[in-house]
This record gives sequence, C-alpha cells and structure tokens, in this order.
Amino acid sequence: METKEFRKEAIFFDEVAYTRAINDTNFKLCILEDAFKWVGNHINPGSINKKKFMDDMSSEFLRVLKEENGSKIQLDINIYKLANLLDIPISKLSDFQRRFDEINRDIKLIGGIWKVVIRKEDYTTYTKNDVENEKLKIALELKEIIKKVEKYRQLRPAFVVNGFSSFIRYDLRDQQYYLNTNDRGI
Repeated sequence: METKEFRKEAIFFDEVAYTRAINDTNFKLCILEDAFKWVGNHINPGSINKKKFMDDMSSEFLRVLKEENGSKIQLDINIYKLANLLDIPISKLSDFQRRFDEINRDIKLIGGIWKVVIRKEDYTTYTKNDVENEKLKIALELKEIIKKVEKYRQLRPAFVVNGFSSFIRYDLRDQQYYLNTNDRGI
C-alpha cells in the first residue's frame, strides 16, 4: 500500500493583515532612516553600528559623538554635557526612538542596509494534515456550488455557515467562504 506524502495547501491568505504589516514596517523604516539622517547632521554616519543604532539610537549616537569629539575637549566630561555644549538636542533622537519602538514590526539589517522583510507565508493559513486537505477540497467544492446557487437565490452567509455546522466560514472583508480551521467539535 502506497503512503501518499502530505503536502500542505493554502486555506486562507489574510491580505488586510499583510498589507497593514507592510505599511507599518515601511513607516517604521522611514522613522529609522529619518533618525539616521538627523544623526548624520551631527556626526559621521559611517561610524554608526547600524545594528546597535536600531536597538538604542541614543547610546550608539552618544558613543560615536564621544569618539569624534572627545579629543577636542581635554577634560573628562559627561557625554550628555558634551552634547549640550555642541548644541545637540538629544531629546529629538529620543523622540525618534519612542516612535520607532511603538511599531511592533521587525526591520532586518541585510548587508549593511535596513530592509523590510514581510513573508506572505506568515499571513497564510495552511492545512496541517491529510484530513484537513480533504476538508479543504470539500470546502472548495461547496464554495463553487454556493456561487452557482447565488445566481438564482439570495443566500445569507450566516445561514449558510450555520447550515453546514460551521464547516465553512464567511469572511466579511472579502466576502468569500473559506474552510473553518477552528474546529471545536461543533
């Protein structure tokens, strides 16, 4: 008897969440790049460790500021006082950091360049086993049959879902039926 190898199938792709993730991450990247430009007005941006800058903008900026300007002042002076003497408003960088941290998305540092990496797979629901593959096949057939019936009769999605004991679900955003993977034995 042949054993068929399981192949996961896509059930649902959350386009809205995917688009939101891209927009949020792009906005976060803009904040990071604006902060880096601001830093470039006060120090050599080439001296910045970009990974450390993402983690703590102020600390990395102050480290480079001390390296570049520490020899100008012969006294052992607090780095914040040095920034104050140079008329550098550190609070601006703190504001960039706060706005950057508010957005809960990841930016990757690839080859020294900050990049937005959003994978479609993270927003796609897949089948987990052969039983779900079979259920998906049935749900797709049901979807086609429902489309055919809707040509002649108006169907209420809530009643259709209820009629099939929540075997399928209806997504109001894109007005489509999908296999309900939240099987609670109903």
